[in-house]
Amino acid sequence: MNINPSIKAILDSVMEEGTPANAVAAQGTLTIDTQPIVGDTMTIGDKTYTFTTDGTAAAEGEIDVGADLADVKTLIPLAINGTDGNNTANTLVTSAAAFVSNDLTITAKTKGIAGDQIATTETFDAVTNIFDASTLGTTTAGVNGTPGKQGITLQDATYWYLCISDNSISDANWRRFAVGSVY
Repeated sequence: MNINPSIKAILDSVMEEGTPANAVAAQGTLTIDTQPIVGDTMTIGDKTYTFTTDGTAAAEGEIDVGADLADVKTLIPLAINGTDGNNTANTLVTSAAAFVSNDLTITAKTKGIAGDQIATTETFDAVTNIFDASTLGTTTAGVNGTPGKQGITLQDATYWYLCISDNSISDANWRRFAVGSVY
């Protein structure tokens, strides 16, 4: 692209070369295609959930096995998000509002690569009920954002980037604008 040399000199003096990244939260998947049984557990981060006889879950960390598979698929996200009446929200993750088919997406609350280290384990008797890995980050790997102060600009061959608010490794405050062509 041809840019007027005097405009290019001004831009080069206020813009540093670089391509920033906005932070991305790590995600993992829990697959449930068989109803859990009483005593099965799953642990996400530092919180363990234990499946109890249907209708008896009353304490922190308990989830009813449900009347059937569809019922337990409703109960699991409610427990993770702390909206089931028994559990407080998991401090490290949130879950999708609902299963999609047999899969529930679990997302780290803090964006960046730290979410890739959140442990996910289970003791389900049925081997078909599983997390996709022992930590989050396999469905979507966490990405650290590029730190920057509000108003800082960067450029690469295709875009100009503006940091619209102070950005840490867990923020997504970079905006990009296509360089465009001469008019």
